[in-house]
Amino acid sequence: MRTFLLTLVLLIASSSCGFCHFHMLLPSSTSGKKGESMKISYSYGHPYEHQTYPASAPAKTVLVMPDGSVKAMENWQEINIAGEGEEKVNAFQLELTPPARGDYTLIVTSPPIWIPEEKAYHVDQTRVTIHVETQKGWDNRGTNEKEFSLQPLTRPYGILSGTAFSVQCDLSGAHLETERYLPEAPKVLPPDELITFTAKSDRTGKAVVSLPDPGWWCICATKENAGTMASPTGEMAPVHHRAAIWVYVTKK
Repeated sequence: MRTFLLTLVLLIASSSCGFCHFHMLLPSSTSGKKGESMKISYSYGHPYEHQTYPASAPAKTVLVMPDGSVKAMENWQEINIAGEGEEKVNAFQLELTPPARGDYTLIVTSPPIWIPEEKAYHVDQTRVTIHVETQKGWDNRGTNEKEFSLQPLTRPYGILSGTAFSVQCDLSGAHLETERYLPEAPKVLPPDELITFTAKSDRTGKAVVSLPDPGWWCICATKENAGTMASPTGEMAPVHHRAAIWVYVTKK
């Protein structure tokens, strides 16, 4: 039922919005301390335009510990956040208390989400690394080799504006999109090419993107036609797997 509601909202919004819908995985702080809790929000929409739509509950969530071990997480709480105008839409929130110093990576996988303007489904794997007092474990993969994933080759925190950020994709020639999250909707939108930056991974799966401005940024790689599913109208439609990393950039 929620998938059909999301489809309806996106159909209404498609005339004024770009095609880049992302899952936003944003901690309440850019770093944490051992034994102190923090909240992490999981929402869906257009980061730059600050447009949010109803989010589907995560299908799978794991926390990669500093030592590389993986822990399943299930304690998401459904919350309401601002949508279009006065409308409220649902999102999800997780509370995390790091038990030790080191780097923790939260990896969230969505259920298949129908994107009407693409006539395809997206299955998103979204990750964010939470730095806790010491640099240990930010490069842990946290997923098996069969899962389409995007790994940081540059440390995914302590980044200054203008930094070149390197990633490793599980696919050569993968399409990558980089977009900044704005905490408020801009009064005037720039051209689309200045909202979402695009690149491709090389033959080894590596890619380098630029992060010119402070704030949260999403880097997302797409593996097209990773399978098929029946569309809401019954026809078979492609499933695109996407893998994203959220990183915070500090003003230089």
